[in-house]
Amino acid sequence: MFKFAFRNMDLSHKYDEVPSASSDKEFQKHYHNFYEIFYFISGTAMYTVEKEKRVLHLGDALIIKPGEFHNVDFLDKTPYERYVLKLPVGFMPGHLTERLQGHSAFYPGRSDAIDLLKGLDRAAETYTGNDMYYFGGCIVSQLVIYLTNTRDTGEDEVNLANAKVVPVLQYINDNVDKQLTLANIADHFNYSPDYISREFYRYMKAPIMKYVRAKRILAARMLINNGFKPTQVSDMLGFSDYSTFYRSYVSVTGKSPTDDISEKSTTKFSDE
Repeated sequence: MFKFAFRNMDLSHKYDEVPSASSDKEFQKHYHNFYEIFYFISGTAMYTVEKEKRVLHLGDALIIKPGEFHNVDFLDKTPYERYVLKLPVGFMPGHLTERLQGHSAFYPGRSDAIDLLKGLDRAAETYTGNDMYYFGGCIVSQLVIYLTNTRDTGEDEVNLANAKVVPVLQYINDNVDKQLTLANIADHFNYSPDYISREFYRYMKAPIMKYVRAKRILAARMLINNGFKPTQVSDMLGFSDYSTFYRSYVSVTGKSPTDDISEKSTTKFSDE
């Protein structure tokens, strides 16, 4: 097992003798503003990413994109082993990020990838600092290329998690640039606000409007990191005025849009 956190990269090989979803934030429903590559080795776990869920098997991998809510549920107390690789948005070249768009987070049956990941274990025993940063980055790049080029297996085992919530999630993500409210989301689906709030929370373990705010601000953060001015982004995402955008941004990210501009070369790996 190892943990390497340096500059804007966080790589780890983790093991829990007795996993507990209630005691560790890593296991609870959350999102973040970086890419996470997850590789499952052992345990009895079900992983949920947005509208999809899957019981994991040895060799299953995930590439979780920024802003995707995800969590793991344990089906028993079997020891839980996995690799967790956290990467800044700018780590992967454009052709790979484009390849990820629209693809399921799940890449099942990638047992051959373990050879690459064991290379990280060996590297962590040998290198530190910049040496490990660049060496580990090369291995992670190979892993992403391998995962995104290998034919899917077992894809039929990835199930939509909730027939009522899935279209709501899709609607929110398709309309992130609109002024979404609980009332107009409920009206679109002919549900009452109370009903849609209850069903959404039951599955997502988060209030629906918290999810909406997170999605809008994470979209804003991506635009700002791509060079757009905060005032432009506020208009692009349909905020009524800049002060409303600013307050929402600080509420979700813990920092101002201008702080993100000055710090965009540094990613802090804390789950929202």
